[in-house]
Amino acid sequence: MKHLLNRTVAADQNKGGSGKTTLILGLALTAHRHHPELDLVVVDLEGQAASWIKRFELPIRCVRSFPRDGAHFTLVDTPGGNPLIASEGIRRSDLVLVPIRASQLDFAKSAEVIQAVHGAERMIGWVPSQVHTGVSSEDGLGATIRQMMHAGAVPSGLVLPPVRYLPSMPAFLQGRTAVHPARDFEAVWQKLEAHLKRTK
Repeated sequence: MKHLLNRTVAADQNKGGSGKTTLILGLALTAHRHHPELDLVVVDLEGQAASWIKRFELPIRCVRSFPRDGAHFTLVDTPGGNPLIASEGIRRSDLVLVPIRASQLDFAKSAEVIQAVHGAERMIGWVPSQVHTGVSSEDGLGATIRQMMHAGAVPSGLVLPPVRYLPSMPAFLQGRTAVHPARDFEAVWQKLEAHLKRTK
């Protein structure tokens, strides 16, 4: 667990509704399940994560600004379309996760995030995703991202397993669906935690 202390992971994407909050809450719940004794903090720079945590009484500590002291693991939900506020999350993070679908719009909207992450000399983590549907993400998106990295079209980074998002946040938080992404978040968490162990 020591490899998680004083580490920060943010999710950022300029396109609204891309799944940033769901990704952060999914990872927070998975991390809490693996390390219940860990002081885990969700920094909610937008306000959505806090409302879901309160509504469903999730066992997650959520604050609106970065904690000043203490040994904790921090997950940051940044506001889509507000690069000024999001840049604080990027600057303070060890790794910035970018949920992305196989569409030109998603890649285009990621351009400012990519530039900010690169400028802050932070590492990017690509999370192939399919939002608001029960089907898996487009086949081969991870391979496409790796090819783009090799060609220099996008910065090198960590390519994480794909996540299938659900039609609604309540369905995810209450587990009321046949296609639950718990296994997807588990796969992302395993690779994310292995990366944090290596880079501590």
